[in-house]
Amino acid sequence: MKKRDTIVDATKRFELVHKEIEKFHSEIEGCRALRTQVSGDEVKFFDVIMNQIENQYDELLKKSKRRFEFGRSLLVFVERASSSMQWLREKETIEVTRIWSSPHELQSAEIYEFFRGLLREIQSQEQQFNEISTLGSSLHLEGHPSFDLIQTYLTSLDSHWAWLLQLTHCLETRLDRTVRFQQFFNEAQEIETFLTTKTKEINEIKLAAASGHITVESASEFMTKTADIGEAIRGQGFLVDKLVESSDEIVDLVPPNNPHESVISICLFAPNSEPHYMELAPEQSDPAIVTWPSGNFNKGEQMTVSAKSGDFTLKLRHSNGEEIEAPAVCFLPACPCQEAKAKAQDVVARFQCLQALWADTDLELHGRLLKATMQSLPGTLPKLSAVEGQQLMRQLHEDTQRHLVGMRLANKPVREVEVFQQESEQCFKSLQNGDDNTLDPMEKNATIDLKRIETTLNALADHLRKRAGQVLPNQLVTLEAALKDHKEWSRSVNQIREHLERMTNRQQSACKKLISEKSGCAALLAAANELTNAGKVTARRLAEVDAILTRLDSLQRELAEGEQRVVEIEGRMHSPRQNLSSSKSSLRSDASEMETNNVQNIRDQLKAREWDFHAFGNIL
Repeated sequence: MKKRDTIVDATKRFELVHKEIEKFHSEIEGCRALRTQVSGDEVKFFDVIMNQIENQYDELLKKSKRRFEFGRSLLVFVERASSSMQWLREKETIEVTRIWSSPHELQSAEIYEFFRGLLREIQSQEQQFNEISTLGSSLHLEGHPSFDLIQTYLTSLDSHWAWLLQLTHCLETRLDRTVRFQQFFNEAQEIETFLTTKTKEINEIKLAAASGHITVESASEFMTKTADIGEAIRGQGFLVDKLVESSDEIVDLVPPNNPHESVISICLFAPNSEPHYMELAPEQSDPAIVTWPSGNFNKGEQMTVSAKSGDFTLKLRHSNGEEIEAPAVCFLPACPCQEAKAKAQDVVARFQCLQALWADTDLELHGRLLKATMQSLPGTLPKLSAVEGQQLMRQLHEDTQRHLVGMRLANKPVREVEVFQQESEQCFKSLQNGDDNTLDPMEKNATIDLKRIETTLNALADHLRKRAGQVLPNQLVTLEAALKDHKEWSRSVNQIREHLERMTNRQQSACKKLISEKSGCAALLAAANELTNAGKVTARRLAEVDAILTRLDSLQRELAEGEQRVVEIEGRMHSPRQNLSSSKSSLRSDASEMETNNVQNIRDQLKAREWDFHAFGNIL
C-alpha cells in the first residue's frame, strides 16, 4: 500500500509537471512573435536560437510525456498487482488461521462448500493473474525504468500464487482427513450399536431358555435364532477388521504442539530463490500469524517440532538440524490418532466379548437340545423305520461327541462335562439294552477300543485347551518348544483320525454291526475332525508369532549394528575445540561431511525400522 501511494504521488507530480511544460509552449510562441522586432543580421541569429529552444522543448515534452505515461502504466500495473496480492494474502490468512482443533464438531459439509468456492475464485483470479503477467512483460519490453519493481511484483505474485495453491492442497487434504475421521467414529458408533443390540438379544434368548423344561421344538427354535445372530456377528467381523485397519490411517487434525513430536508436511514450500521475492511484505499484518514459512520443505517430509511459537505457528527442525518457522496447518502428526486407536481397541474388545457370549450361549443351547432329543428318543424311535432310527442315532452320537469336545475346549467345569457324558452314555446304553443283539468277543474288543480312543481324544482336547489359554511365547526359544509340542499333538490327532477312518470303512463293509458301535466310531471321527480344526487355528497363531519374532530378531540385530556404527563414527569425528591447519581442516571437513552422510543414512534406516516396529505392534 505504501508503494502504491508513492507511485500515485509521483504520477500526480509527473502530470502537473507535464501540464506546466505544455503551458510553457505559449511562452515559446510569445518569443517567436518578437521576431518582428528584430532586423538585419539579428534575424538569422534569432531564428537559430528559437529553433534550438523549440527542439529542446520538443525533447523535454517528449520525455515528460513518456515519464508520465510510464508513471500511469506503472500505477495501473501496481494497482492490479496490489489488488491480486491483497486477495492472495487474505486467502493465505484464512487458511493459515483456520481452526482444526475439534474434528468431531467440524462442519465438513460447510468446509467443502468453501473449498469449492475457493477453487472457483482461484479459477477466476487466474485469468487476472495472467493479464497482470502479460502487462508486466509488455512494460519490460517497452524498457520501463521501474522494471526491478515490476519484476518484484511479478515474482512475489508468482510465489504467493504457488503458495496459495499449496495451502489449498492443505485444505483439501485436511478436509479429506476430517471426513475420514468423522466417518471412522460414525462407523465405530454403528458397530457399537450392533454389539449392544446383539448382546441384548443373546441375553434374552438365554433368559428364555433357562426357564424350566425345554422341548426339542423350543430348543431348535432357540438354536435357529442363535445361528442367525452368529451369522450376523461373523458378517460384522469384517467391518471390525476394516475399522482396525483404518484406525492406522486416522490422524489427529489438532495442530501438534509437543516438543520432539514428529510431523509430516502435507504440502511443499520452495518459492523463487531470487533475493527480491520477499520484498513485498504486508503492511498491516499480525506478527503472531506466520503465513510465509521461513525456510523450504518438501511434501511428505518428516520433521520434529522444536517449539510452538503461536496458535497457528510451529518451530520445526529438519533432519539435518536446520530450524524453520512455518504455519501449523501445513503439517499433520506422523503417528496415528491415539483416540482412534483406543476406539478401535475398545470395539475389538467388545466384539470379542460378544463372540465369547454367543459361543457360550450356542454351546449351552446345543447341549440342551441334545438332552431334549435324548429324552424324547423312547417316544420317537418306535415311530421311525429301522433305517431312520439308525440315522438318528448315528447323528445324535456324532453331535454328542462334538459337543463334549466343544465343552472341553470352552473350558467348561469338569463336573459339568462329566454329567453330560454320563447322561449321554446312560441314554445310549439303555437303548442298547433294548436291542436283541448280543456282543461277540470281537465286538466287545471294538467297543473297548472306542472307549480308549475317546479317553485319548478327551486328553488331547484338554491339552489343546490349556495351550490356547496360555500366553503366546515372546521368545524364539520358547516358541520353538511350543511349535514342537503342537506338532506332536497334531500327529497324535491325525493318527487317531486315520485309525477311526479305517474302522469306519471296515464297519461299512461288514454286514452286521451294532448301531451303537457304528455311531460311536462315526461320532469319535467327528470329534477328531473337530479337534483337528481347532488345532489348525492354534497352528496359524503360532506360525504368525513365529514370523513376527523372527522379523523382530532380525530388526534387533540391525539396530545393534546401527548403534555400533554410530559409536564408531562418534569416535572418529573431531572435537570442535581442536585447532587444525587450513589443509588439515579441509581434509577433516571432507571427512566430517562423509561421517554426517553416514549418520544420515543410519538415521533413515532407523526411521524405517521404527515404522516396522509400529506395524508389528499393530499386528500383536
